[in-house]
Amino acid sequence: MSGSSVDYRCLLAAVDLGDMTERVLDRAVDLGGRCDAPVEVANVLEGMPVFLFHAIAPEELQTMLDRSTESSRERLGKLAERRPGIRGTHTVMGILAEEARALADRIGSDLLVIGAHERHGMAILFRDRSDEILHKAGRDTLVVKQTTPHVPPYRHVLAAVDLGGRGQPVVTRAARIAGLYGASLTLLHVIDCFPVDRSNTLIAPEDRDPLAYEREDSLSQLEALASMAGVAQCRQEVVVSAHKASREIPAFAAANGADLVVTGSHGPYGLGRLLGSTADGIVHRAPCDVLVVRLPAAV
Repeated sequence: MSGSSVDYRCLLAAVDLGDMTERVLDRAVDLGGRCDAPVEVANVLEGMPVFLFHAIAPEELQTMLDRSTESSRERLGKLAERRPGIRGTHTVMGILAEEARALADRIGSDLLVIGAHERHGMAILFRDRSDEILHKAGRDTLVVKQTTPHVPPYRHVLAAVDLGGRGQPVVTRAARIAGLYGASLTLLHVIDCFPVDRSNTLIAPEDRDPLAYEREDSLSQLEALASMAGVAQCRQEVVVSAHKASREIPAFAAANGADLVVTGSHGPYGLGRLLGSTADGIVHRAPCDVLVVRLPAAV
């Protein structure tokens, strides 16, 4: 497989200067170094609640904003000094998801790197700040969830593949990342036993079990995708599950020691946009980093 055609050209790490900042930067610099791509860092200051604008004198408010900006620039500068792979830092004010995308467009970044915290229970159903960035990024997004003090190299890349005709970008990207790290690669497709939108185009012969037939067909498709990505050897798995893919994929990752899940997303619509897409569920349930590959919108 040709590596240069799928390597990232510029990474933008969007950080909040909180507890995930160091790990986000370390991961961005590590991946950027392997892709021979520069890394830029942004901290977006989103201002204050509206009611405070009416409670604070304009001069005092401006002083507070200036201090916040100065503090952000100083902290970003110190973080960058310790990481030679960082080309530049940016402190901007505005709405996080919008400013991150605008800056990424401006500097020509094709990968956004952000941090995320685990959520559980009902919280998984609804969107948070990382979800907003994912849906508005307009480019691939790496969500760093690594909690160890040091960021280890990836050793097992799991590609969660949708076989609806747009799985190739996910497999190609996952294969390239695995190659950069010398990691093992697994291709996984989940067959939902009770899907809402299952295709009726695959009809099993009368003497064959429909699920077994679909599983064999899915394995053949995974093999074809691997071949098109130039992958000589990788593990291919098809799991038949009563659970949604957004649950089954993180569970498979945990059970099989994956440290990076690669999945695709083209953005949810309608009710899915309110409650979160499959990619959202994977991001928030996965025990490891998740790379969301931006897919072209369905025609």
